Amino acid sequence: MKKRILWGAAPLLTFTVLFSQSDPVAATGQYSKVYKGKEAAFEKAVAGHVKKWHGPDQWPTFATVVMNGPRMGQYFMGSTGHYWKDYAERESSKAHNVEWRNIVHKYVEEQSGMMMFEKKLDASYNDRSTPMWEGTIYYTKPGKRGKMLEIMREGAKANRRLRHKGSTGVYNVISGGEQDGMLVLIVWIAWLI
Repeated sequence: MKKRILWGAAPLLTFTVLFSQSDPVAATGQYSKVYKGKEAAFEKAVAGHVKKWHGPDQWPTFATVVMNGPRMGQYFMGSTGHYWKDYAERESSKAHNVEWRNIVHKYVEEQSGMMMFEKKLDASYNDRSTPMWEGTIYYTKPGKRGKMLEIMREGAKANRRLRHKGSTGVYNVISGGEQDGMLVLIVWIAWLI
């Protein structure tokens, strides 16, 4: 009986692995609260780290300063544009990890913990990276995330139909952070500048 279940599940798992990742939809991010007065030194240390370990053909990263809201002044850092298998296959050297750990210990007072995001392609529109963006986090009632996601899908359809020049990315938080139906809407606002 166990063998029959295993053989029945194996094709399904293979199908899921082969066909569920046609686009790079995985992303990570976390907030870091830097010690007061250490922001410039932190930014310099992170810039040096990124130049050394995260350049072209290396693991991509981003960092931004939160400009308003309850986390104003904190940094949100992470990585986007991955397949889930990228995280499983990522190799990081001991020197990289020690250097990053030293930066965190020296400058960071508190971190939120890593959050994993999955991009919702059908709810995103003309999504692209820009230097300025706005993030809105929607906390939905239990069981209502699907309804909010459907509203966002309808918005993306309208944008496509109207050929709106804006850009949005919709991400579902699937691990870490606050899990009460959390959806993140990123509006890339470079076209406003």
